[in-house]
Amino acid sequence: MRNEPLSAPDAVVAASERLAPFGLATPLQPARSLAPHAHYKCENLQHTGSFKIRGALNKLLLLTSEQRDRGVVTSSTGNHGLAVAEALRLTSGRGTVVVSSSASRYKIERLTKAGLEVVV
Repeated sequence: MRNEPLSAPDAVVAASERLAPFGLATPLQPARSLAPHAHYKCENLQHTGSFKIRGALNKLLLLTSEQRDRGVVTSSTGNHGLAVAEALRLTSGRGTVVVSSSASRYKIERLTKAGLEVVV
């Protein structure tokens, strides 16, 4: 294991390699109105509806099994919480999400159904 931190490009490559087995690929669509070679990355087509699954899953994969077994805690009322729930499902982990008392009932239900313990 390396003791020194990875350079930014090396860290991106390492994260990409960690995430590859999980099939998070999404299509690129031409963005003709922006520039001839510009594209939209359709992360809205992820199972969780956003790009946030990449960061949540990458972080969980960096944890030791002992750390993951203790469970994770996050704070979110939306996409990040759903991403953490999906990442925990993929890694057989468990977690808790803390939400504001002003969070919508719909979002709280989605987070609960996704498998997180919800603390308001």
